Amino acid sequence: RKKSLQELTINDLCIACRQNIFPEYVVPLALEKLELNPLIGHQYDGELLVALERTSSRYWEKHDGERRILVELLTGSLPKIKGEELRSVLESLLSRLQVR
Repeated sequence: RKKSLQELTINDLCIACRQNIFPEYVVPLALEKLELNPLIGHQYDGELLVALERTSSRYWEKHDGERRILVELLTGSLPKIKGEELRSVLESLLSRLQVR
C-alpha cells in the first residue's frame, strides 16, 4: 500500500532511513519528529536516531543544514542516554557528522 509522507509512522521512518529509501524526503521528516522527541522510536528509545546512522555521508555533505540540526539533536540527547550500546552508536554518528 502506498502512503503519503504525512501518513508515515515512526516505524516506517525508521525502516526507510535504515534502507536509504528516498532520503531527500524521509530525512527531513525524521528530523521534524526528532525535534519534538529526540529519543523517539518504535521498538526502543533512540531508534530513529540510530536509523539515521545509515544515511550516507554524501547525503549529509549535500544537506548541511540538516546535518547541523542532527548534530544539535545528538549533542542534546547524549547526556540523557543510559544504554551503553545506544550511546556508542550515537557518539559514532556524531563524530562522523562533525568531521568536515
